[in-house]
Amino acid sequence: MNKQEDKEKQLEQLYELRACLSVISQKYDLLIEEEKKLQDRLTDEEVDNIINKLHETNKEVYSTLKLRASDLYAKLKRKSRIFFRFSRKKLPPLVRDSSIFWLLASISERFYIILIRFLLDIVTFPFILFNPARIKCSKMVKAIKRDSNFTNIIDTKIKGFVDNKEIEEFDKECIEEFVKFFNVCEYHFDKYDNVEFKNKGTKFRIFMPSTIQFYYDTSRKSLEERRIEGHKEVKNYGEEQSIKELGFKLYNDCNTIREVMDKYFDTTVKIQNWANIDLIIYYIEQGLSKDLESAVDMVNKEKDIKGNLNAGIEENVRCSSKDIEKSIKAKINEVLLEEPIWLDELNGIITYNELKEALLSKAGVSSVDLIKNHNDLNSKVLEI
Repeated sequence: MNKQEDKEKQLEQLYELRACLSVISQKYDLLIEEEKKLQDRLTDEEVDNIINKLHETNKEVYSTLKLRASDLYAKLKRKSRIFFRFSRKKLPPLVRDSSIFWLLASISERFYIILIRFLLDIVTFPFILFNPARIKCSKMVKAIKRDSNFTNIIDTKIKGFVDNKEIEEFDKECIEEFVKFFNVCEYHFDKYDNVEFKNKGTKFRIFMPSTIQFYYDTSRKSLEERRIEGHKEVKNYGEEQSIKELGFKLYNDCNTIREVMDKYFDTTVKIQNWANIDLIIYYIEQGLSKDLESAVDMVNKEKDIKGNLNAGIEENVRCSSKDIEKSIKAKINEVLLEEPIWLDELNGIITYNELKEALLSKAGVSSVDLIKNHNDLNSKVLEI
């Protein structure tokens, strides 16, 4: 075996060692995740409180939608009316405190005013009758009245507000979400649904009573389904293995992996230098050292210069880890080209593909932090 082959074999062993540390780090992550779930899990009472609050919010939205629909209905109704614009205007008062002549003149004046206004109304009547905006409003009013949920939603006592800040704010904040809700439900809007209505320069979207009722009924049903699912999760969590059992299982798995690592890799790199394997790999791959032995010597000399075994060299290791990450991602199939011979001794704890996936997923984590995860896992299990 020539020097190049020796070098490649040494790098392969170093990457296998890093893969084992990556597996242990993944198991540490799993324990942390389960601990978080344990902390975040809800009781049946908490599930009910959350759902009940959401129901209250849902009712408030429903009430605002009903108020909004009633207000817009009144405005549409007012805009759909046929009226005589000129005849409605107030007439000048009669002159009663002067002579009969002035009284007759005043009556005559009123007569001509009424006549002129009547004629003007006759002339303008077709324009009012066939006004497209009025016809559109009239059709919408009729459609709303025919809706099966008209009496549930529309309060006919509301005559329409000139300015309703509550409704305007509701439109700004909620209508887009309201429409998204129906899109998710694949709801088929009525032809008069979701159309724009202008009032005094402000645009409003019109929703039919059945659409509003559908929103409320569907939301309420969805919340009750979430309540049931929430209670199921609480029950299922109690039936699953406890965090203590999981911790000991992961601890035993990691001990098995560690035994294999001690057996196969201690002769490659001493345990004391496992935290520095990224720097060792970097020295070899960059040609800064001719082989593994000289790379380890360089790391040991650097530790002596730094003077602090735990912290002095960590910065250099983390810097080299960035290059190791690129190297792993670029040639993941080369660094673990074949299934390692020691994998059978892990008793099925991890497969070859899972080993490669662990190496790849932890490529961005330095060897210093991988060792730290290993130590933290042991400490956590002892605390449980």
